Amino acid sequence: MRFVIPAAILAACANSPTQGAAAWRDALDRAQISLRDSVQVAESDGAVAKEASLRLDGGGVYSVTAKADNTFSDVRVDMFSGSVVSTMAIAYTENGCAGAISLADAIAAAEAVEKDGKAVAAAPDDDGNCDTEVIVLSGDKLWEVKIGPNGDLVEAPEEADSSEGPDGSEG
Repeated sequence: MRFVIPAAILAACANSPTQGAAAWRDALDRAQISLRDSVQVAESDGAVAKEASLRLDGGGVYSVTAKADNTFSDVRVDMFSGSVVSTMAIAYTENGCAGAISLADAIAAAEAVEKDGKAVAAAPDDDGNCDTEVIVLSGDKLWEVKIGPNGDLVEAPEEADSSEGPDGSEG
């Protein structure tokens, strides 16, 4: 038995808001700093950020995984003041990508691809090649934008699930 899905239904699904996007929009509307700003705050003491996300658990913070002196930390940055509210050592496996652009620059490149979009999460892409996958909220849709190590767009953005960060990790 074959199922035929009318084009009108497919078009309606393609144009519908990403489920849960309103929660991301609300958090971004309240934030006084961006995801990129939070990365720069976490790097202000010489650390190198590896991934970052806007937390939706009510804490009003960004979570940035950063490396300093061969130790990884979860740096929490207040989304209102931009100050570091906590730093905790964590276990993290790094895939080295010498010469790749910074996480902050990858976020800026992804936001440039999705005009009027704001990044909510960014992390190394598990497909390899030193790419960075950035989740960008544009309008009422979340998009996965893959940025290469030189800052170029690797593939066309695709719609992301509202409950995931880069590559299915919880956002």
